[in-house]
Amino acid sequence: MREKEWRIYAKKADFDGLSKKLGVSPYTVRILRNRGLTTEEEMRDYLYGDLGSLHSPFLMKDVKKACEIISGKIREHKRLMIVGDYDIDGVCSIAILMKGLTRLGADVLWRVPHRVKDGYGINDSIVTEAKEAGADTIITCDNGISAHSAVSYAKQLGMCVIVTDHHSISPDGLPEADAVINPHRADDDYPWPGICGAVVAWKLIQALFKGAGYDDEAYLDYLEYAAMATVGDVMELKGENRHIVKNGLYKLHMTQIPGIRALCDACEIEAKDISGYHLGFVLGPSLNAGGRLETANLSAQLLLTEDAAEAKKLAEHLRQLNDDRKAMTTTAIEAAILQIETTPIINDRVLVVYLEECHESIAGIVAGRVRERYYRPAIVLTPAEGGAKGSGRSIDGYDMIGEITAAGRFLSKFGGHPMAAGLSLPTENIDAFRKALNDNCKLTKEQLVEKYWIDLPMPVQSVSMDWLEEMTLLEPFGNGNEKPVLACRDLTLQSMKKIGKAGQYLKLTFFDRKDMTRFEAMLFADCEGFLMEMMRKYGTAVVNGLLTAGANSKSPVDMSIVYEPGINVFRDVKSIQIIVRDYHFHVK
Repeated sequence: MREKEWRIYAKKADFDGLSKKLGVSPYTVRILRNRGLTTEEEMRDYLYGDLGSLHSPFLMKDVKKACEIISGKIREHKRLMIVGDYDIDGVCSIAILMKGLTRLGADVLWRVPHRVKDGYGINDSIVTEAKEAGADTIITCDNGISAHSAVSYAKQLGMCVIVTDHHSISPDGLPEADAVINPHRADDDYPWPGICGAVVAWKLIQALFKGAGYDDEAYLDYLEYAAMATVGDVMELKGENRHIVKNGLYKLHMTQIPGIRALCDACEIEAKDISGYHLGFVLGPSLNAGGRLETANLSAQLLLTEDAAEAKKLAEHLRQLNDDRKAMTTTAIEAAILQIETTPIINDRVLVVYLEECHESIAGIVAGRVRERYYRPAIVLTPAEGGAKGSGRSIDGYDMIGEITAAGRFLSKFGGHPMAAGLSLPTENIDAFRKALNDNCKLTKEQLVEKYWIDLPMPVQSVSMDWLEEMTLLEPFGNGNEKPVLACRDLTLQSMKKIGKAGQYLKLTFFDRKDMTRFEAMLFADCEGFLMEMMRKYGTAVVNGLLTAGANSKSPVDMSIVYEPGINVFRDVKSIQIIVRDYHFHVK
């Protein structure tokens, strides 16, 4: 097993004082401080803030201008064309704009690019298509900020273009659109720029509704889409995003949107139980599966349909596509690991893997899993027209887009940011590209050890049900607001039991040598790796003995664990559940 370097947060604050003012335990205040919150005001907003904390859409540059243009086009009965993207953020953006503009009386069409045939975002071909469909105005969502050529072409055809996007501004500046709404504009004063494309679209609808005299809360009819996109596009769950997702989950629990209800049914989830986890790892991937393996039209249609029978059919198809995608991903990850561990690539600090049988749409997912397994920057390439294309995922301390740019002579096309990138290149350049990246890599041995940050060192016996109930105030969890993790040492592993349909999980029984108590914990991830690591350190006899015997007080397995405490509900009975997230063996 690749061991991580454990570090415990040591941030300072008046924990007891803030605890009394906020009405929560000092432990909870420590976690809030660990998440970067410093003042009572920030912590109170985090714990108890609501949609009243959201910023006005008119703080974004060009929102007022875009509202004037769109309102005028609606009055003149001009046709509008929405152009989105093929991921969850893109299709949720389309749903928000389509429903909002239709409600305002607009004549509006939508178009989502095909991942392979069209590539990312608006292009000249889509502009031509919009013109031939009689569209006077194009509104982009979740794309368009770098589409200088396509926007210029639309303007040449006499069309109006409004760009709504959330991606970084390219070095070429803004496209020559009639309005450009993007909180990352250098001249934009929006207080929370880290919002997704769907939230930008949602803010535009809010502004349009206000101008049309609608009720102040009318735009909340589309809150579910904004929340789903925020989690699905892995935005940081801080500030405005946190309030959108937290309140969006409340709405999702009783949603009447046929497509969302049907997708919950297809994924065997009760709408009332939807959590941030379900958005990020069940419903979101199902919506993304359409754009990955077939067409994102399926996902957009699902979110837009009002017909329950059509929604059921689309949802079941997307669920099946996601199952197919998961199987393909597992196969591709296994192929990547085999290639790395049976070739000299294993010695590289930057892993560049070419998978001839991998579908190009899952290259980024596979790169992320490779990065997690080896904690090294990883780039996964797949066959594509004219050569190879792929995606990269980075680690702290390695500017992926900067390093790829330095090796740009081997590439046909590339783009991205320090932690992730996309690229294409001739197949014959792969080896030279790999060598250039590694020759130029300045990562040290220390940087290649993952840092695992722990919120609190705490014996398991100190975890109470009352505190776990209080920790629900910290939800929803996700990027930028991870689940709290604790650490416990001086443990003896006394027994193990394989559970699950295929025996793929482990129930572990520990003895705490400090307080002389015994507790059970679950290990769900990489149980085989756990057993293999133990076997290497203690021998096969010890492992087999722990798997077959009862609690063994003479066990030689001395451990420390990082764990996540939680509440397990079985037949309406609540109990504390301990989930092991990482571990260290201490061989005597």
